[in-house]
Amino acid sequence: MLQADAVQFDFSFYQPTLGEFVSVVSLWWLIGLTLIVVGAYGLNRSKTRWVELLALVTLMLGFGVCILLGWSFTPINRHRLYVWTDDRSINYWTDICLALMIWGTSLLVYGVGGKIGKRGVKRREQNAN
Repeated sequence: MLQADAVQFDFSFYQPTLGEFVSVVSLWWLIGLTLIVVGAYGLNRSKTRWVELLALVTLMLGFGVCILLGWSFTPINRHRLYVWTDDRSINYWTDICLALMIWGTSLLVYGVGGKIGKRGVKRREQNAN
């Protein structure tokens, strides 16, 4: 009588550990928020058009990083489990919370960077003559 042989598959996909995942997401999030703060600060402190253009490009890069990072955590875009459990609902709600947290803080940091840039800048009044 024929016997069935045991078959074992070794999937070669890389599943990051929790520490690697947190450090990489935090690094990219910090890079995006730093670019947003520098851009918002530079827009309010700029004296010339070139500096203003450079600050605007920096601001756009920062928002681009945060938008893409947040988009990667939307449930539409996620196809793998990164929370180390088999429960899909935990992964779903963690995805939503991470995306909203990244997008929300980018807008908050933009407002804070703009207010810091406006502080101490004296606006010139038009000459009365």
